[in-house]
Formats: sequence, C-alpha cells, structure tokens
Amino acid sequence: MKKYLFLLLLLFSKQSTFAQLPDSSIAPNWILPDTDGINRELYTYLNQGKTVFIDFFATWCVPCWNYHQTHAFLDLYKQHGPTGTLTQEVMCFAIEIDLNTHLLDLHGSTGGTQGNWMHLTKYPVLDLTSDTVSTQYDIHFIPLIYKICPDKRIFRLAQLSADDLYAEVASCSSTTSTENFDFQKKINVYPNPAQENLFIAGEGKFAVHIYNVLGECVWQNLEYQANSVISVKDFPKGMYFLHLSINDKKLIQKVMLGD
Repeated sequence: MKKYLFLLLLLFSKQSTFAQLPDSSIAPNWILPDTDGINRELYTYLNQGKTVFIDFFATWCVPCWNYHQTHAFLDLYKQHGPTGTLTQEVMCFAIEIDLNTHLLDLHGSTGGTQGNWMHLTKYPVLDLTSDTVSTQYDIHFIPLIYKICPDKRIFRLAQLSADDLYAEVASCSSTTSTENFDFQKKINVYPNPAQENLFIAGEGKFAVHIYNVLGECVWQNLEYQANSVISVKDFPKGMYFLHLSINDKKLIQKVMLGD
C-alpha cells in the first residue's frame, strides 16, 4: 500500500511541479517533538540566526533512503550545526511524513522500511502524527529538501551534497538587514575558479578566512584590504569556502582554488 502511495506521489509531482511552497514565501512555524521527546520549534532556530534545512521523507521511500545514505545532512550538521566543528550557522531536521510509520520503522526493525534511519544520525528526526505540517508545506512528493533562511523565507533545493548545502547559506546570511544586503552587493570575489591569484573587490578592510572542505582554516587575514592579491597558487586544487566579515555584515562564498 505504501509503495502504491509513493508511485501516486511521484505521478502527482510530475503533474504539479510547482505544488510545493513557492520560493521566497514565508515558512509556517511548527512545534514538534523529536524521537527523543524534545519539542523543537522552527522559529526558535531562525530567530537565533540559523539557516534551517529540512529533509521531508518516508521510511519506505527508496530515493529518500538513497539520499540519506549520502550522509549529506549528517556531514552538514556535524560541520555547521549548533555544535559544528567549523561554524554554528545551521540547523538540520529530518521529518517523516507517513502517519502510519513508527519508531520501529525508523530503526529499521520492520519489513516496511528501507533501513535504520537513526543509525549515526545526530540531527533531530521528527515523526509526524498529523498531516498539519504536510498540508502547510504542500508535501506532494518526497524526498523534498527545503532551505529556510533566518528571515523565514523558504526555498526548495535539489538533493545536494553537504558542501553544496552549506554554500546555500551564503544566499541568506544570519543577518538579513538592508545594510548587509547592500554590503553583499558591493562585494565581488574573482576570478572563480582561481589558479594563482584571488581578489575581493569592494571598499575598506575585511576579516577574511578561507576554509577547506574539512573545515580547516587554510588562510586568514583579519585586516584584508579590498582589491589586494590573495595568492592561491600553492593551494591543493579543490573547493573552498571564503568567509568575509566586517562588524555584523558578512558574506560566505564557495570558490574553486588551486593549480
């Protein structure tokens, strides 16, 4: 029955591409218990300035399980969650939408689940007992990945890797003031990719940190003068995250560096 419902959901999703909440609309608040019985409120984390990522799934859903097995949310949470090894800018939730599933399904102890969803999972898992949230969020297909910015705007995402999920934080900084938005518009990081030299165009001095994908700071200058040269020719080739800040304004950008 569940597999049949899943096929119907997929069929409906093909006919209703825009059925989910429109991008940049305001995400409805919710207060739900996680599997440990701790009440979690969405707006609490948003008001703390965190970007929230939600994975809507069902325990019997094969594409949901395949994405879960990439550990994208787990790695994102470990590096950037409330006790992250790199930043504390992010909160992650997994929300199981099938009202007929239970903890045994989440722990992989029944024949109607793809596996043990709780194994190694550090971020909160919420098991819905009513269809209120599913209705509010227009859940017509799964997996459905949402990003919610601190200003409560919501955006649908593809099934991205942890690095690409974190790169999405840059488009909704933890401060959403007009001043920060104007600040980001004045900043230009180029060239990207950069093999030898990297430049940050703007005005004044910034604090600049460059992190590799392991969360290690590989370069920093707390008084970087705009338009000065950053030599990256000795960097191992790969993806990095550039953090630029001044006072309460900041920019986070993914860059490809190295020769």
